[in-house]
Amino acid sequence: MSFDLRKFCCCEECPKLLDVMIDMCFQRQFVDTGKTLINLKQRVVQGRRLKDDTLRQLPYYSEVWEKTLKQHKIRDITDFIKLDPEKLGVILDELEEKRLLEADSRRNFTLGLRMYPHVEVQYCARTYDEDIIFVDDVVTITVNVKRLAEPWKSDPTAKLIMTPPEKKNKQGDRRDYKDDDGLSFVDESIENKRRLNIKNFESPIVHTLYPFQMREKWVAILHFDPNKGKNSGQGIICITKAIPALIESETLTFLVPAKYKGAHTFTLDLKCDSYYGLDLKHDIVFEVESKPEEEEEEEEEDYDIPEDEEVEPEVFWYYLWGSNIWEALATAFLLYFLYLIVISSTYGQRYLQPVVNKITNVTTPLYNVYVGPHVNSTFETFHEAGDNFAWIWESEELESEDDFIFDHEEL
Repeated sequence: MSFDLRKFCCCEECPKLLDVMIDMCFQRQFVDTGKTLINLKQRVVQGRRLKDDTLRQLPYYSEVWEKTLKQHKIRDITDFIKLDPEKLGVILDELEEKRLLEADSRRNFTLGLRMYPHVEVQYCARTYDEDIIFVDDVVTITVNVKRLAEPWKSDPTAKLIMTPPEKKNKQGDRRDYKDDDGLSFVDESIENKRRLNIKNFESPIVHTLYPFQMREKWVAILHFDPNKGKNSGQGIICITKAIPALIESETLTFLVPAKYKGAHTFTLDLKCDSYYGLDLKHDIVFEVESKPEEEEEEEEEDYDIPEDEEVEPEVFWYYLWGSNIWEALATAFLLYFLYLIVISSTYGQRYLQPVVNKITNVTTPLYNVYVGPHVNSTFETFHEAGDNFAWIWESEELESEDDFIFDHEEL
């Protein structure tokens, strides 16, 4: 195998291997290692080093562009993505005049730039159908991730904290819940459907120099660092959810515990596995109150109603301590079945069988003297009476069956 072919195969399998490593890290709560591997995959897909500037991901980019871009206050790839068509046209005209960008490449550059994603995030934290979060409650965090088709129209002053979806539909004291409210009992069925159809998602294709076609994926990481703040030692919490196809918007639901009184700070990292410099990071903070003291329940009045006394069934020793003959037969059968199991075991053959043989040797002569004659006379009586029932075996149907069998054997 040639060296170029080995590099080609390595490039094809490297992202798959990194995906497995990322999944294993987050399953084992290795948050920092998992995020570092995502950063590594971003560079692998883009063919860049970890310290490279984000602008180096742009198509046709070269270092001679830096001076022109600094004049227009373009410092990173996000500033470039947010440019409206008019301002972008001015920069591209200037690059053409300086012969830094060919006229034939201008359209391809614009199309490639619009393939880069720009997302916005809104979130809310609350308990189901309550306005106050108490200790030991299960907190529902809903995150809405939206991909903007026209990033230059985004509102930088928009609030990150959104109104809970179920409160938007509130009517008086009654709340109407819909499938997109992000509540756990609703979102579970939606999540199962998405998981079953994950292979059918047509996620955006990554614009890159990578030799294989790649599709853009996102992952949301919600984690709680116990070393931050005064409440240390509460345990690490890390929940990850994948977004296989972020085309318009996605709603994610996380369930986290409220462990102590005071402020809880969860960090939300939204990372793309194909581009670097476009990741988002937000702190989700919510306050937790102590549980109110429960009121003592009033003692119920006692009306002196006598309780029903359970009457035990009457048993008899001659029914083997059962109530009727059928229970006695069932008990005898069970005891005989247990005897067969024990006697057939290794322990039974070694220790019980000799005892049984001695008992048999003692009881057999007594049986032959006192019981055997009566049993034999009974069998003889039935045998003699059997002649009176000989007509049962002389029916025409049986004769025809015998003839059929005889003819069949002759053939």
